Amino acid sequence: MNIKKLNDKDNNDPSVRDKCKFLPYWMNDSVIKELNEADYDQYIPIITKLIVVWANIKGTLNPSKYVCGHPTGPLINLSAKEFKFRKEMYDYYYNYPKINDWDFSNISDCTETCKYLNTINEKYGTFRSTCSHSYDNKCVPEFDDFDKYDPIKLIHQLGCKNQSQCNRNEVIALAQNSDETQVNEVSAQHQTVDVNPKGSTENGSSKTILNVALPASVFFVLFPMLYKVNKFVI
Repeated sequence: MNIKKLNDKDNNDPSVRDKCKFLPYWMNDSVIKELNEADYDQYIPIITKLIVVWANIKGTLNPSKYVCGHPTGPLINLSAKEFKFRKEMYDYYYNYPKINDWDFSNISDCTETCKYLNTINEKYGTFRSTCSHSYDNKCVPEFDDFDKYDPIKLIHQLGCKNQSQCNRNEVIALAQNSDETQVNEVSAQHQTVDVNPKGSTENGSSKTILNVALPASVFFVLFPMLYKVNKFVI
């Protein structure tokens, strides 16, 4: 689903708002993946240019329908390292209810999710100590109850401590809408929130948890500018 498709939707459609909210996280993460760590000083200038393009696209949309506005606030001011911290928190915050309610269709899905939860559990103390009593921009403001979202609860719920018992209860495959088909993060048609035990910007297998279809066409609109800037960096 692209920005123009989002613009066909009603302003009160919560699913559209969720997709739009995730888009800047996806875009910024895509920029980081194009950069070497030594070139992270180019991150904010590139993001700034992409936001200008986004704003220009916004100006072509129908204002009477849902308009996915370009990001403002912390996401455009964070360093690449700070953004990676925030995105990992954000992914887990929105993955949590999906994992909590998900009846897995097979043991493999459950096992991969357990790996992800164990990775989050290792970092959760840092999330808590950094953001429990802080308004730091790298923290996700909605993530305000660290006891509620403690990954250890999901680890016990899924039986992650004993891999053979992972999701030991009877499993029911969830019905998927045609526009919510699970795909890998590298899909050109739909980008999704991934749970990657090695981190969002490192190599490794990714597993979809939250099916948020992202406007891949926006990437193809923005990528020429990204490439134009990058070729002077690499």
